[in-house]
Amino acid sequence: SLLTASLTRMVVRELTGQRRLRPSDPVGEIDILRVLAMGLTASAGRLLSLEEVQNAFIERSRRLVAADFVAAYVKDCPTALAEAEQLARLCENVTGGASKRAAARWLLACIAALRFETEMRQSTPGGPTAAQRLATLARLQRSVRISHLGEPEETQILGAIGAVGGVVEADASLSAQISRAKVAPLHRLGVLLRLAVGETAPIGPAADRARAEALRLLRAPEVRTALADAPGEMAVLKPLMQTAGLAA
Repeated sequence: SLLTASLTRMVVRELTGQRRLRPSDPVGEIDILRVLAMGLTASAGRLLSLEEVQNAFIERSRRLVAADFVAAYVKDCPTALAEAEQLARLCENVTGGASKRAAARWLLACIAALRFETEMRQSTPGGPTAAQRLATLARLQRSVRISHLGEPEETQILGAIGAVGGVVEADASLSAQISRAKVAPLHRLGVLLRLAVGETAPIGPAADRARAEALRLLRAPEVRTALADAPGEMAVLKPLMQTAGLAA
């Protein structure tokens, strides 16, 4: 209808304008943008061309990666990790090559900072364990991958997260501890494989050490025997072995 078309064009004018969509709520602005993106993209071709919709979001994205918006966006983050998670969300929600690169630079600066590494390495009574911190870093890597940042930004960020994961794992000697744990060998193998393939540890040195320990376990006769005697367990572990590049 004429009214719908008029409202749609008003929304596009707001997107391309200078004003913030939610001046006092930058986090909420990202939420609104996601909703608008779905609605306008769905209507593209009927009320507006797809190019008009894309250009509107590219223009708005430029404002979202400006220093004043980013500062407001992360201002209330209580930790470096929370800030990194917020910035990863920003990376996912902006569009346009220049804005993706700018958002990636903000995220890389956060992750590469000493504050982030120090926080992730910190072991406190009642705080997250090394395994929990590695799993958090693995989730952060997955968030980066779905943001479609492109090269070289994605590689740099994934590498920085992996490096932090490496020191977290090394501090706890986690893979070595798992390998020596007094539990069933197939359970140890499963835990190591999930670390090795990036499920519960970030890809990088931590995953590499888990893979090495998993390979060492696989060479043990008792583990080979246990695998042969438990076809159900083998069916679960085989895809993990293949993903880790280990012979099944």
